[in-house]
Amino acid sequence: MKNPITALFGPIEKLITEHGSATIQSKHIALLKEQLAILKEKFSVLVAEKEKTDAENEKLKTENQTLENENVNLKSKIQDYEKSFHTHGDLVSEHDFDPFNY
Repeated sequence: MKNPITALFGPIEKLITEHGSATIQSKHIALLKEQLAILKEKFSVLVAEKEKTDAENEKLKTENQTLENENVNLKSKIQDYEKSFHTHGDLVSEHDFDPFNY
């Protein structure tokens, strides 16, 4: 036959261990929830930054395309002027050409 005091300590010890584990688990869950909230906030900031960067990127792409088109037009005008100058060189002076007037 078991000692009644020893028999009583078994369930009490088990209860203490389970309660301690539950307390630790509860603290871990609270910490994880706190970390999750921080990560959600950081994620929201990053999503907003990405959207802003994407919009800026699209704006720069459009601006780049506009500048490329303008460059093609200016090159064409220069070629036309050079052809005209070589053909009618005696009729055109170098002061007649304004490269900034397009």
